[in-house]
Amino acid sequence: MNEDTYLELLALVSPLIKKSDTQMRSAITPHKKLTTTLRFLATGRSYEDLKFTTIISLLALGCIRPETCLSLYAVLKTDYLKLYLNIYSYIFHTEGWGRDSGGGLGAHACG
Repeated sequence: MNEDTYLELLALVSPLIKKSDTQMRSAITPHKKLTTTLRFLATGRSYEDLKFTTIISLLALGCIRPETCLSLYAVLKTDYLKLYLNIYSYIFHTEGWGRDSGGGLGAHACG
């Protein structure tokens, strides 16, 4: 992906995935969230591998990927994606995201 395309995509998705900093820690930037998600989608690396290459915890990675994928779908669906299924239902129920599936990455952790 060239830089112009990436920056355009980042501008579209940033308002949906941006979080505020707290006194306890700085929020993960939209740039880092998008880069991590695109790297995961392009390479299929495990969360364990991404944890070391991105310096993001497994818990945060488990929240970032679905959030960013849903945001990407939301901003791209009308112009680029013609997918006729309930993406929320597919991601969160078919693959076990959004509930504790034994990995400790339940929806309660992504608040």
